[in-house]
Amino acid sequence: MARRGENIYKRKDGRWEGRYIKGKNSDGKATYGYVYSKTYSEVKEKLMKAKNDCAIYFLSENSKSTLSEFALQWLESVRNNCKPSTYVKYRNTVVKHILPELGNYQLCQIETKVINTFCYDKLQNCALSPKTVKDMLSVIKLIIKFAKKFDVLCSCDFDSVSIKSNKLTVRGLTTVQSRKIKDFLTNNIDYVNIGILISFYTGVRIGELCALKFNDISFETSTMHIDKTMQRIQNFKGNKNKTDVIISSPKSECSIREIPLPQFIIDLIVENDLYKSDAYLLTGEATRFIEPRTLENKFNKIASICNIENVTFHMIRHTFASNCIEAGVDVKSLSEILGHSSVNITLNRYVHSSMQIKKMNMEKLYSYTCLSPSAI
Repeated sequence: MARRGENIYKRKDGRWEGRYIKGKNSDGKATYGYVYSKTYSEVKEKLMKAKNDCAIYFLSENSKSTLSEFALQWLESVRNNCKPSTYVKYRNTVVKHILPELGNYQLCQIETKVINTFCYDKLQNCALSPKTVKDMLSVIKLIIKFAKKFDVLCSCDFDSVSIKSNKLTVRGLTTVQSRKIKDFLTNNIDYVNIGILISFYTGVRIGELCALKFNDISFETSTMHIDKTMQRIQNFKGNKNKTDVIISSPKSECSIREIPLPQFIIDLIVENDLYKSDAYLLTGEATRFIEPRTLENKFNKIASICNIENVTFHMIRHTFASNCIEAGVDVKSLSEILGHSSVNITLNRYVHSSMQIKKMNMEKLYSYTCLSPSAI
């Protein structure tokens, strides 16, 4: 039986055997090569090297090779060099969108007009967002770049392919909505509610909160260390589970950070005797966690109890960012707390000035322009 759907088998003699396609015979049928080793990890490493060495056979007659051939080979080459969630996103983009539309094109046939038509179809006929189509275009570029290693060139001028983005406005919770939910959480303290309350005062992402453990919190310095995230991704291993929950490093190095915690949060944990060393923050247990989808549902129930509809957990993060700006927190500090790579992301995506703040700023302008010359 193959190990993890990778064409790796354990033989009766105790050795591991890996099989790969090394070329095609005159009839176009695949011919196979084999590698052997005493351990699974060693044979997997040998198998990867053999596949890469034989890439040229997959791409024989390069000038006639299709985008499909290069795309599948590119997917194999990046599989072990990116996060599982990133690979899943790449694979879905290739299999669901790129191959059905462009898979049969030879690289030399992929011109600017072809890519423009592809993008237009996804935007207009499939009603996909500009962001989604831009991501598809990025994957196509990566595949083309991979093909260039085999001296196969594409005539498409990607610089002339333009996708106009609509500015996405994500609203936060209103002051009244935030107060209602916070009051409910503080009056009904348990593991889940203390976690949601922490999100209100730190802007932590939902996946980061689900992966958080009590030993990530320093009670001496009142800080919280973020170095992992939890998410559910598709499973391509061929077993009965279509998806798996994984805990891995955050989306970027900037997301690994220390966040100050308000003292009252520390006090609530201590007063309610919630701390349990290596336990997950949201369950109080070392072996049981709550995944993001479940936490989202729990938050929606709490919002419903507070008579608040059409809200999402991510809105807490936006609310936190806006509240920080209104409270006078400098953008650089806020950007680091949120785990952003630049302050531009913080300002453009997460900071929303309230009408009250806008009115205050207009009053400042009025007061300034009404000053007498002698007062200036």
